Amino acid sequence: MKHNKKKQDLLLLFMGIVCLIVFAVCAVWLLRYYSDYRQEKNMDEELRTLGRQAQTEVVAENDSENAKDGEQEEQDLLQMDASVYQKINADYVAYLYIPDTEIEYPVVQRNNSYYLNHNFYGEKNAHGTIFLDENCGPDVPVLLLHGHHMKDGTMFGSLKQYRDKDFRQVHSEILLDMGEGFDTYEVFAVLQIDLTKEDYFAYEEIPRDADSLPEYLKQMQKNATWYEQPEKEDKLLLLSTCAYGSEDERMVVAAYKK
Repeated sequence: MKHNKKKQDLLLLFMGIVCLIVFAVCAVWLLRYYSDYRQEKNMDEELRTLGRQAQTEVVAENDSENAKDGEQEEQDLLQMDASVYQKINADYVAYLYIPDTEIEYPVVQRNNSYYLNHNFYGEKNAHGTIFLDENCGPDVPVLLLHGHHMKDGTMFGSLKQYRDKDFRQVHSEILLDMGEGFDTYEVFAVLQIDLTKEDYFAYEEIPRDADSLPEYLKQMQKNATWYEQPEKEDKLLLLSTCAYGSEDERMVVAAYKK
C-alpha cells in the first residue's frame, strides 16, 4: 500500500510540474503576444500621424464651382508624404487606407518572406507588415498585398468582415497611394482559396499583361464566394490573408481601379 501511495504521489508531482511548465510557457507566449500588440498599436498610430499633411484651406460651402463631395474631401484630408516613410524604410512603396476600418498602413516591398515577421521599422514582430508581392510592379495589371490575419484586429484581421453583405456595401472603396495621390478601388469579389486542392486558383501568379487578365478574372469568379462584374478590368488590387482555422486557406478581397 505504501509503495502504491508513493507511486501516486510521484505521479501527482510529475503532473503538477508538467502543468506548471505548460502554464509558464503559455504565460510567456501571452506576454510576448501582448508586447507585440502594444508595440504594433503604438507604431500604427505614430506612422498614421507621421505622413499626414494638415489641411489648412477648406472649400467654402457656398462656392458651388469648387465644392467637393465627401469622398474627395476625405481623400484631401488624408494626404500622405511619401518621403517621410521612405526615410524610415527604403522598402516603402505605398499607403493603404480603407475608411472607417482598422486597415490603414504603409506598404512595403522586398520579398515574400521578410515582412512576415518584421514591422515597418525592421524590428522582429509577429504582426509583420503589409507588403506588396515581390512579383508586382508598376506596369503589371494586378497589385497583390499580403498581410497577417491577426485575431486582435490589426493588419488584415478585419478583412473577414467583407463576407458580410452590409459591411461590403458600406466599405466598398479601398484607397491606395503609390506616390501620386490616392487611387480609389471598388471591391467586386471575395474569395476563399484552399491551397491543398490540386486545382486551386493560383491568384498569386500575377498576370504580366492585359491580355492575361480575362482568364485570370474567369478563374477568380469561379473561386469567389461573392462576385460582381467589375466595371473596369485594366487594374486590380488584391488583399490577401490567411483564413481562420487553417494555414492552408487564404481569403482574398479583390477590387478594380475606378
